[in-house]
Formats: sequence, structure tokens, C-alpha cells
Amino acid sequence: MRLFLAGQYAPPKNPTAVSQGELAHRVGIDRSDLSEVENGHKSVGVMVLDDIAAALELEVTDLFKGYKRPKIRRPS
Repeated sequence: MRLFLAGQYAPPKNPTAVSQGELAHRVGIDRSDLSEVENGHKSVGVMVLDDIAAALELEVTDLFKGYKRPKIRRPS
């Protein structure tokens, strides 16, 4: 699953953009790990998602806005 963080680096209460490196620092993870999470190449637990959301002054659910679950083809 891919996180929809693009454009989320500007917390709603503070219009100042936050770099990916700064966000990773606030969350306590490596910038490259954050990038992998964003791109769907790495999974993290709900606590890290909560830390990301808190660092952006968002709710966890906001991280998934716009996410469309892929259709699964079921064998007939």
C-alpha cells in the first residue's frame, strides 16, 4: 500500500513546507526509509504511521486520502 504523502509536507496549521529529511527526523526514521514507505516499497506499523501523521499535524486517516484499493481479479 502506498501512502499519499505528496503535498502533505505542509501541515494545515502551518503553511511552511517540511522537507522529507525534516519529516523523517521528526518521526525518528531515516529519510530513505520514509521514501520507501511513501513509494510502497516498505511497510511500517501503525505506531510509525501515527508518528508521521502527528509530525504533519494530521490524523492517520489523512495519510490515505485519495487511496483507491486495487481491484482484485478473482479466478472464475
